[in-house]
Amino acid sequence: MTTSQKHASTMRWGRGSHADHSQGYGRDHERQGDEGSATVSAVALIAVVAMLMCMIAAVTCIAIAKAQARTAADLAALAAAEAYWNGTHADPCPVGAHTAQSNKASMASCAVVGTDVVIEAIVESQVPFVGAVQAQARAGPRPCSSTTMETS
Repeated sequence: MTTSQKHASTMRWGRGSHADHSQGYGRDHERQGDEGSATVSAVALIAVVAMLMCMIAAVTCIAIAKAQARTAADLAALAAAEAYWNGTHADPCPVGAHTAQSNKASMASCAVVGTDVVIEAIVESQVPFVGAVQAQARAGPRPCSSTTMETS
């Protein structure tokens, strides 16, 4: 084996000087096609994680708005039913609307159905393309025939 062949063999296995690597010998020359591939993969991974985090945040915001709408509808229906049954208001809907607004919701509909008051509340979500979420609640007296008393 000649001296130049020994030198080339040494360069292929990465045991040469830095100056020899710049001439195209060694591992750096063999891997030039892979340069930057880890950066592209890392950017893609970061983009996927960011999208997942945005989706989780959007679903969470929708769930919070839905819970807020349910709470507002429940409280508004209870307040309206109480006002209706106590006779303080002939029309319980303004009481329900005030209670819904106090809970950061708006009342979409209100109806007295028999002895019950049915209210639908709407809460605006902060999620694009979703708009508002709504919930419906019904409140009124419980019929005496449905209650059972246990005797011991």
